[in-house]
This record gives sequence, structure tokens and C-alpha cells, in this order.
Amino acid sequence: MNRVERFRQYRHSKRKIIFIFLLFILLISTGLLVADYSVNSIMLNERKIEIISLVKLDDSYMELSLMKNKLYINTRYISRDCERLKDTLKNLIHLWP
Repeated sequence: MNRVERFRQYRHSKRKIIFIFLLFILLISTGLLVADYSVNSIMLNERKIEIISLVKLDDSYMELSLMKNKLYINTRYISRDCERLKDTLKNLIHLWP
């Protein structure tokens, strides 16, 4: 087997491995979505997928639910930091010659 055939075979096997990996990820994610949908429809009588959900509670709080584990996020701090970052970038842009 010469060098060209070896590299061609290597590229072909590399494509197979990538395809198998993507197929595996697709199969696992589909299984998780189907399981979540069926559990929600049986237990909660709601026909929807809620592996990850994001709900805005009021102006400064959001609820992130990841597999029924709830995390409350105070968005006031995030918006304050974004404003600081915007101001810093504006100052840097004005200083740029």
C-alpha cells in the first residue's frame, strides 16, 4: 500500500468516526428528549419538553430550571456589569486614534 492510499484510507476512517460520534450524540439527545416528554405527560399531565427552561419572574429575577432543579438568577447584577462593560468599551473606542 503506497502513501496516497494510506492517507486516503486514513481520511475515510476519520470521516466514519466523526459520523459515528455525531450519530451517537443525536441518539442520546433524542432519547433524553423523548424520556422528558413522556415523564412530563405522565406525571404532570403537560405535553412539553422541559429539560431546560428559563422563566422571567419579575424585572430582576429569572428562574433557570435544569431537569427540575431550579436556580434563581438576579439579573440586576448582570445588567449592571453589562453597562460597565459598555461604558469601558465606549471609553476605549474614543481613546483609539
